[in-house]
Amino acid sequence: MFELMLAEGSALDAVKDFINTICQPAPFLLISCVGLAVFLLGYRTLTKPMVAGPIGLAALVFFIASCFDPNFFKIVTKADNVPIVMMMLLVGYLVWLAFRQAVQSPVSSEPASLPPMTGVWRWWQFCCP
Repeated sequence: MFELMLAEGSALDAVKDFINTICQPAPFLLISCVGLAVFLLGYRTLTKPMVAGPIGLAALVFFIASCFDPNFFKIVTKADNVPIVMMMLLVGYLVWLAFRQAVQSPVSSEPASLPPMTGVWRWWQFCCP
């Protein structure tokens, strides 16, 4: 079944070639930096469930479609790599969750009031007033 979908000269070969091209060090570094800057500047919009949901779904569909490549499937399903794949999914979800909670938390314009610094202070005096 995999061989039929990945016949020589297929459209998936063109996609693989494009991905291999943009994953070279120079373009990948540029794309990563631009992507990080876009995410950090637009995190209030990008973390909304109606925006983040389709992005996550597209990433999942891309991952599943990538599994049709026999070499990729062999690497991903190797016993040592299964936890790494799970960590990739969890890191994506937890980064979204952290930024979503940062958007939803109220922001105060006043600095936090700390007790005056007189004498020697221990860590528990800041944690347990």
